[in-house]
Amino acid sequence: MTRERASAGRSGSLSFWGFAAGLAAICAAMARTRIFDRAPDMVAFGTTFDLCLTIPVVYWFFFVRTRKATPATLIPIFGVGFLLARVVVPREHQEFLHSLAKVSSVLELVLCGVLFVRVRRLRRTLRDAANSDTVDRIRIAMTGILGNGRAGELVATEVAILYYAFFSWRRRPRRSENDFTFYRASGWGTILFVLILLIAGEGFAAHVFLARWSAKAAWTFTALDIYSVIWLLGDFQGLRLCPLTFDGRTLRIRLGLRWSADVPAENVASVARLSPGAFPKAKDVLRFSMLEEPRYAIHFREPVPVSGMVGLTRRVRAIGLFPDQPEEFERAFSAYFAD
Repeated sequence: MTRERASAGRSGSLSFWGFAAGLAAICAAMARTRIFDRAPDMVAFGTTFDLCLTIPVVYWFFFVRTRKATPATLIPIFGVGFLLARVVVPREHQEFLHSLAKVSSVLELVLCGVLFVRVRRLRRTLRDAANSDTVDRIRIAMTGILGNGRAGELVATEVAILYYAFFSWRRRPRRSENDFTFYRASGWGTILFVLILLIAGEGFAAHVFLARWSAKAAWTFTALDIYSVIWLLGDFQGLRLCPLTFDGRTLRIRLGLRWSADVPAENVASVARLSPGAFPKAKDVLRFSMLEEPRYAIHFREPVPVSGMVGLTRRVRAIGLFPDQPEEFERAFSAYFAD
C-alpha cells in the first residue's frame, strides 16, 4: 500500500508539473501569434488568468487538497505565475495583471506572517535536534518553513550543497572507530580534481566559442559549469563529513548528502563479506561504494526507508559497502557476521 501511494504521489506530481509547463508554453506561444493581434485584450486576460489563477487552483487540487503541501505553498506558486505573466503579456495589455498586483501585495504580507510564525516554531524543534548532524537540521528547517513536500526537500538539498561547498572547509572529519566513510579507497578526491579541471577547460573553450554568437548564452553556459563545480564540491565535503556510524544501538546510514537513514540495531539481521560481483543489482538494495564493487553487505530484517536528495526515497532490504576502514568495520559489526 505504501509503494502504491508513493507511486500515485509521483504520478500526481509529474501530472501537475507537466500541466503547468504545458500551459505556460501555450500562453507564451499565444502571446506571439496572430490570434493575439486579433483580440489582444481577451488573450491577455486569458493568459493572465491561466498563469496566475488556473495553475494555483490545479496545484491546490493535486497537493493542498490531498495534504501533500500546506496552503501557504500556494503563495509562491501564485508568485511564479505572476512573474511569468509579466514577462509573457505585453505591457500595454497588463490591466488585469495590475489588478492582481494588489492581491500579490496582500499575499506577500501573509507569506511574511506565515514564515515568521514557522520560524518561531522551528527554534524549539531545532533545539531538540541539536545532536543531529547538519544535514538533518537543514532538512528540518527547510521543510518546517516550506512544508514536507518536494519543494521543501529540494530547497533543503540546495542549501546543504551550498553549506558544504562554501562553509564547511574548516571542519575536520570525525575520527572514530564507529565512523565509516566511502570515498578515500576509490581515490575520489583525485577524480574530483580531474573533473573540475576538465569542466574548467571545457567551460573556457565553450565560453569563447559561444561568445561569438551570444554573450548571454556564453555566460549562461559558464554559470551552469560553475554550479556543477559547486555541486561536486558540496557532495565531496558531504562524503568527508557525513560518515556512516554505528554505536551498537543505532545504525546511522549516511553516504554523504546522497542517502540517509537511521536504523535500530534490532533491525540489522546480518553482515556478510562479498566476493567480487556477488552484490545483487535490484531496486531494494542500495550500493554504498563509489567505483569499486561492495566488499560487505548489511541485511535488514525489515525493509528500511532511505532518504535521498531532493526528496527521493527508497525502501531497501540491504546495502552494499566498500568502507575506507575495513578492519574497523569488521570489528564494529563482528557480532553480525555469520562466520
